[in-house]
Amino acid sequence: MPLIVALNFLLAFLSPAPLPQEAELVRLERRVAAFERRVQAVRVPLVASWYGEEFHGRLTASGERFDQNALTCAHRWLPFGTRLSVLYRGREVVVTVNDRGPFVAGRDLDLSRGAARALGLEGVQKVEVAYYDGTREGDRDGKQSKAHKGE
Repeated sequence: MPLIVALNFLLAFLSPAPLPQEAELVRLERRVAAFERRVQAVRVPLVASWYGEEFHGRLTASGERFDQNALTCAHRWLPFGTRLSVLYRGREVVVTVNDRGPFVAGRDLDLSRGAARALGLEGVQKVEVAYYDGTREGDRDGKQSKAHKGE
């Protein structure tokens, strides 16, 4: 009997205890998961379409000339200059509101042809949209890196 007690003590002593690093890793994973839930909560599903050639070179509602290849969009009421992060099928692009529209029932956002192309969006599709504050890593002076454009 004392031999069994001694062996159990020895096994308990030699068995690896949970490392403090493992506990810290679990806490970190929980914090990351909570952050991801918050980020997803601020993304809004919208119905997006795109416009291009027919309006290229015309004045937008903001007074800018429309460039179908620029990363811009039209929205009915968001202030001009608002930057939005648009996510579609794993691709993301940041666009700037510079026009009003779309004026078709059931649509919420009109992307420029360039923005739609960067997303791989064709026709009318559901996208996820969030306000963009320009603080994402890799963003310099409001310009996107190719990795953020989804290219």
